[in-house]
Amino acid sequence: MMKTLKRMCLIAAMAFSTSTALASTPVPEYAALESFACNFQPGKDRSDMVKWAGKWNAAVKDIFSAPYMAMLLDPFLMNPADQQHDFYWVGYSPNFAAQGAIQDDWNAKAGKLADELLATADCDTHAIWAMTTTRDSGNATPPATGVLTFQACSMIGDTTMMDLAAKDAQMNAVMDSIGQQSPRWRWWPISGLSSANQMDFLSVSGNLTLQQKGQTMDDFVKNGGLQAQMEIYSDVMECNAMGTSLFTRVGGNMSQ
Repeated sequence: MMKTLKRMCLIAAMAFSTSTALASTPVPEYAALESFACNFQPGKDRSDMVKWAGKWNAAVKDIFSAPYMAMLLDPFLMNPADQQHDFYWVGYSPNFAAQGAIQDDWNAKAGKLADELLATADCDTHAIWAMTTTRDSGNATPPATGVLTFQACSMIGDTTMMDLAAKDAQMNAVMDSIGQQSPRWRWWPISGLSSANQMDFLSVSGNLTLQQKGQTMDDFVKNGGLQAQMEIYSDVMECNAMGTSLFTRVGGNMSQ
């Protein structure tokens, strides 16, 4: 119960950052994400989904009235307890107002496109997240393809976002000193996840390729990054390893 209340307070701080009551509490910059967890319909596979995504990309420039960018995530390192779906769709908008506009546009205008998606895949989970950046990639848009590695994390005790930000600054200094370039983000659940879920956020790191991911891991350990990470974060959060997915950017409308 206490973990649920703490998460609600964190979400409220993000959603109502201009509130007078919260004015003295700095709120990190965030973007809005939506995720769909999907399984292929009988007789369909990834090639059918990629074909549909091409139609989607061509259509959304006329359908969507706000910025939105989408990726397909294909599970690579996985287990049946954590990843029970064939693929995931993740859509990015710069804020929740833009994301809400996109969702209204989709509901009102998608029509045949939505029917074609249903014939290709059954997406039985739809969730909303707030994404904060802990280590910037320096890129305005993500690469065409890449690798995302996930951890499920919980904050310890009365840890706040300000506490995490201070720890992140320490960790980024360490990563700068050992030449680690991989970006990192946190995905904070807002709506659509199971009520039994106990994590506070997903910690997500990115790489361009699996080879780069492996090299990053080797360099991180050899240069004391793992030990430094444990020392810096051990009193504010606990994380459990989850899966690794390969992502493909499928397009969208970011020109608004």
